[in-house]
Amino acid sequence: MANGDQTLSSAPLTDIPIFTDHFLDHNKALETELRKLRASITENEEQTALLNKYIENIKSTTTKLEGDLIREQNTNSKLKNYLGTLRNAIISEFQVPHSSQDNLEEYLQGLVNKVKKSKTKERDIEAFQEKVKRVMLQLHSETTGKGGS
Repeated sequence: MANGDQTLSSAPLTDIPIFTDHFLDHNKALETELRKLRASITENEEQTALLNKYIENIKSTTTKLEGDLIREQNTNSKLKNYLGTLRNAIISEFQVPHSSQDNLEEYLQGLVNKVKKSKTKERDIEAFQEKVKRVMLQLHSETTGKGGS
């Protein structure tokens, strides 16, 4: 049929006598090609609609994730500020030496161990608890904006 298609498409439309077999075959071939093109157009339109919907979903998800990211960054910033305030309050209240400030957790664990081994355990525990209470009160007053201790 490929050779017939070439013959049909190579013959100018004006040179084909109307209602001859050649004309009818040519007309049938054009109609078949037109149906295929319409089907192709419909399929492309469906794919385009599907892709547009997919793009909209991606845009919506991206917008949501960007909002989530901003909220997470704000939360992280607040937590960093809170941690800094807590560290400063602990350093101040426990009079942490400058050399131990980078290893604050280790320094505090050493204090806890020292209190546990202390001969005056009861009094040391109470003093330790008092310092922790003052740190928490200072931290609470600074984070709620009610001023210093």
